[in-house]
Amino acid sequence: MVEIDHQTPVSSLCLFFRPGFAEDVKGSLTSSLTDLLDNPKNDPNPVRFYERTYRLTPELRQSLQMIRDSDPATINPDGQMFRVGRMQLASEISRVPAARPSTR
Repeated sequence: MVEIDHQTPVSSLCLFFRPGFAEDVKGSLTSSLTDLLDNPKNDPNPVRFYERTYRLTPELRQSLQMIRDSDPATINPDGQMFRVGRMQLASEISRVPAARPSTR
């Protein structure tokens, strides 16, 4: 359980992955289909994450509210979180200074 000591009520969202999940995703994105079939656990290097606090943009607020308001029996939380993460990543990429979009 995560406990936040604050004078007013706050909300927080923490993502937890099963052990090996991030490595499996990385492998599926960086290996050929043949390599994956021959050796699905090919990359022994762990994926490392860093903690980051994001500003609550209107788009992020809307996505998180949609997840909060959804019926747990009908929502795909993994798909929703993937969409939120992809949206946040696209926002960060757009802020990278580059001479051309292709060099980001």
